[in-house]
Amino acid sequence: MADLKTAQETPAAAVIRNAEDPETASVKRILKLLDKTAKSNRTYGPTNPVAHKFARQLFEELTGHLAAYSKLTFLVHRSELRFNDAVVYQTDLGEGGESFAFKLYADGIRELSIYGRPLSGRSDVLPRFDMGKRRVRPGRR
Repeated sequence: MADLKTAQETPAAAVIRNAEDPETASVKRILKLLDKTAKSNRTYGPTNPVAHKFARQLFEELTGHLAAYSKLTFLVHRSELRFNDAVVYQTDLGEGGESFAFKLYADGIRELSIYGRPLSGRSDVLPRFDMGKRRVRPGRR
């Protein structure tokens, strides 16, 4: 009987142990949007509505994170980014030099921190992202 009770409690305990920290989940969403923004700018150009949509989503997610946690810091490795010892971004196979983790790593960056507070919807003060040869300022038309 004790084994049955233990077996029934184990799945719930496993779910609780594997539940992701809300801050880590936020960091993953930000990095996924950063990746989408970079790729859409490279593919469609910075003036395309799709690129603007991803840039706006990135801005909103980043300002929401900074409002809640005041900073975002992650460690840079050759093919991944880590936040609080968790992998929050990993290079897909075949992506190679297009990965922004690799680009940061190749430039000698081993840790990146973003500090801030809500920007009241002012996309003109969002930092620029270097997307290869072009410099892209999200939210600008």
